Amino acid sequence: MDEQLDARAIHELEDVLHTKIYPGTEIMRDVGTHHFVKASDRGHDVLVPQPSDDPHDPLNWSPVWKGLTVFAATTLSFSLNLGPLALAPMFGAYVEEWHRSLADVVQFTGVAILCLGFSNFIWVPLMVCFGRRPVALLSTLVALASSVWRAVATSYGSFMGACVLNGLAAGPCETLMPQVIADLIFLHDRGKYQTLYFSITRAGAASGGSTPPCSPSPSSSTCSSCPRRATAAPRSPSTTARCRRRPPTCPLLP
Repeated sequence: MDEQLDARAIHELEDVLHTKIYPGTEIMRDVGTHHFVKASDRGHDVLVPQPSDDPHDPLNWSPVWKGLTVFAATTLSFSLNLGPLALAPMFGAYVEEWHRSLADVVQFTGVAILCLGFSNFIWVPLMVCFGRRPVALLSTLVALASSVWRAVATSYGSFMGACVLNGLAAGPCETLMPQVIADLIFLHDRGKYQTLYFSITRAGAASGGSTPPCSPSPSSSTCSSCPRRATAAPRSPSTTARCRRRPPTCPLLP
């Protein structure tokens, strides 16, 4: 509901509409003597929320500024989403590097995603109190620091700590863009921007979690990308062919 309407105006609208106006209800047309600001390109669409007279109001920004802001926020969501999910193609290397089981290294992604979800209990209040841009900058810096930490980690525990920090930093990829859309875009236009956001975010999840096929090493009878690499007796050509089509957790390997 438009915050500019006082209790008396709301009661008048309820009398005209013969219905109770609950919090969150939006009025999309003129009612009685109440006339709302409408979109210039489509005169019948009431602008929700109603813009102010301040030229610095994000609702009054030019389409170019709005487009650039949406692009920046979408790019940030895509980038932050890659951090917790981009480890899957390297599980085999982590098994060999840290001498751990596949279940242990899969926890890198699982713990990061868990921290991502819970971190929004921190990020969302910060967005409300301090604004969207400080949160975007802070989360980017924390994600960068966690990526550097992962690059220089020398133990399984250290790498897991970096994944926890990366998950905490990635939280705004799920919450920042919807907030930006609500700040910039009127209600009747939000659908296409929400579709763009979800498409880009899912693309980040898909590209981050893609895994190369399991293929045998030229010098060995075992799969070079399989995390369960071990010296094994030569296998028949049919077994090797089946293994080539298997994912990195190939159960045909010893």
